[in-house]
Amino acid sequence: MASECWDKIRRERDGYFLELPEAEAASINAVDDSAAPAAGHADRAGLTAELYGEINSAGIATLFQHTALQPTLERHDFVFVDLGSGTGKMTTQVAIDHTHCRRAVGVELSETRHSAGVSALAEGVDRGWISADQRSRILLLNQNALEADMSEANVVYLANYAFSDELSQRIADAVLSVEAAPQLEVVFTLRDFQAPERVRLILVEKTTAEMSWARGQEVYVYARKRKSREQSSC
Repeated sequence: MASECWDKIRRERDGYFLELPEAEAASINAVDDSAAPAAGHADRAGLTAELYGEINSAGIATLFQHTALQPTLERHDFVFVDLGSGTGKMTTQVAIDHTHCRRAVGVELSETRHSAGVSALAEGVDRGWISADQRSRILLLNQNALEADMSEANVVYLANYAFSDELSQRIADAVLSVEAAPQLEVVFTLRDFQAPERVRLILVEKTTAEMSWARGQEVYVYARKRKSREQSSC
C-alpha cells in the first residue's frame, strides 16, 4: 500500500516525540479551560497539550471497514475531516487509500505538529510516494477545531481522549451541528459525549482500534439521525 511508504517517512516527524514550545503548549491548554477532570474520568487529571498519541495504520484500516461507513465510502465524493490531526497521518492515509475521497482535511491547533505534517507530506510527494492526484485531495490546516469549516464534511474523526467533557461538548455544538455540518454522516470519537439535540448524533456501536498507546482503544461510532417524513412535514 502507498500508505506504508507514508508511514515510513513520517516516523521521523512523529508528533509523539515532538516537543512543543512552552508558549504553544500553554495556548493549546487554554482552549480546554476545564481544569477539573470530568466525573468518571479522574484518570485524566493533569493531561496537557504535551500528551500526544495517534491512531496507527492498522487502526485507520479497522475504522474504515466499519459497516456504518460503507455507504459513504461507496460514493465518489466523500469528504473526511480529522479534528486534532496532529502530524496529518490519518488525513493523508485516508486520501491515499481511498480513491473515492474527494477531500481529506486535517485540522490541528499545534503549529509544531502541523508544520511537521506539512514537511512529511512534501517529502512524500518529492519521493514519489504520494501522487499529484492524492496530494490535491489533502488539506492540512493549522486551526482551532472550534472554528473548522464543516459544511462539506461527511466523515469525522475526533481524537478527544484527553479532552474534558466540556470541550467535547463545545466542539460538537460548534462544528458538528446540523447547521454547521449538514452533510455529516458518521463520527468516530475516543470518548462518548452527550451531543446537543441540534447535533442529532446517535451512538451506533462501540468498537476498538489500534493506537500508538493501546492495541485495543475503545472507539465510539456515531451516525447522524435523520428526520422522519412526519417530522420533515411539520
